[in-house]
Parts: sequence; structure tokens; C-alpha cells
Amino acid sequence: INLGVDPRHADQMVRGVCNLPNGSGRSVRVAVFAKGAKAEEAKAAGADVVGAEGLMRQIQNGDMPFESVISTPDMMPLVGRLGKILGPKGMMPNPKVGTVTQDVAKAVQDAKGDMVEFRVAKAGVVHAGVGKASFAQDKLAENVTAFCTAIKKAKPSGARGTYFKKVSLSSSMGPSVRIDVRECNDVSDSSQFFSVVSNSNKSPTDKLCADRKDRIFSVKSTKTVNSIRNEQGRHNDQVVQYITRLA
Repeated sequence: INLGVDPRHADQMVRGVCNLPNGSGRSVRVAVFAKGAKAEEAKAAGADVVGAEGLMRQIQNGDMPFESVISTPDMMPLVGRLGKILGPKGMMPNPKVGTVTQDVAKAVQDAKGDMVEFRVAKAGVVHAGVGKASFAQDKLAENVTAFCTAIKKAKPSGARGTYFKKVSLSSSMGPSVRIDVRECNDVSDSSQFFSVVSNSNKSPTDKLCADRKDRIFSVKSTKTVNSIRNEQGRHNDQVVQYITRLA
């Protein structure tokens, strides 16, 4: 999603979390910085790694068998020493996204279940995984709606003009297809984001095609197929033929 914001300005930063109604389909390993009873809570909730000073030394040595980090508030002085390691990887605990909390059990369950964290990058781009190709079409639509709703709710006060500038949907390593967003900025109920995109009277209805084995595509017309051929080149000829059959 390309947003009409400039992340270089503090009042135009877009960041938050989204709970996908049907989960992301990914398996996430979670590390928790906690001691005593909170450490036991984290283990009971399914945390893969729990510790304090020992976990800090493990990370400093480059041993990081996890994708998400959670901490209790009292452990943040310790975790702060790891900012140069966890920060660039996007794993630094942050109270704004719920990864610095006393309720470590819920945080672990969210991280391993349906929670997706998002943050605007350079040029105002936000990207995230919203499901697997094996998901049913209605489940994917619900996840996309929930994610776009979370993005709209996170609109910063400093944002001016068009908020949603471009939205694209793609499979992993597959060509992306743009979704019509001309009317999305006028939707009063953000939960209707995806339905407006799909049912716009100003453009052909998107057809969300799911192949349960490997790919997801949103196909509008032959023009879209031709643009994919021009952009991707001869290496995607087979993909273009595949999309044409789905359309």
C-alpha cells in the first residue's frame, strides 16, 4: 500500500498492529524477556525462548532462533542494550504495538496467532502478508479488509490530501496487480474498504482467483495481463498464460 504520507515527519508516521480474523497462516517463533512468574506465564502461553541476561548474551552472540521479541516493562533497560541488533531487524519491543506489556501470555498468543505488525517505510510504503494461497477466497477478502481498515484507522494527523494512493496485491515472488482505490478515500465506514474496491462502478469488478497450490492473483482485464507481460518480460510468459486461463 502506497500512502500519501512522508515518514520523515513525525506527525506523518503510520505504525500499528492488525489482528487478521483468519490468521496469517505463518508459524512465528517468539522470544520473551521476563523473570519469575511472568517468565512462567510466557512459557505456558507457548513462547519458544524465555530469559533475561542469558537471552541477551545469546542475541549478542548472533543466536536468534525467533522472529518476534516481547518484553515486560521492567526488562526494557536490559533489552535497550540490544537496540542496534533488534532495531534493524524490526524486532525491538515497543509498547505502541503491544510487545512491551505485563500481559505476556496474551502478547505471545497474538504474536503466534493472527497479529501482523505494520510500519510505513520510505516513500510512504506499507507492506504485509495477509494470508496463504491455500486460504478460501472469502477468508482472504476478510483479512485484506481488516488490514486496510487498520491502516485507515492509523491515519496520522499530519496526513494531507489523498491517503490511499496505490494498493497492489500479489503472491510471493509473483507479479503484482493494482487494485482500484479511487473511491476508497471517501468511504466513511473503513470496514467497507475492500467491498468498495471490488464493486466500484467506475472500473471492472476485480476477480480474486486463488489457486490452492501456489498463487493468488487479482485479474481485471487483458490490459492488466499485457502490462504484466511488458513489465516482467519473457521470464513470466508462463505466469501470464496461467493468469489468462484464470480470467
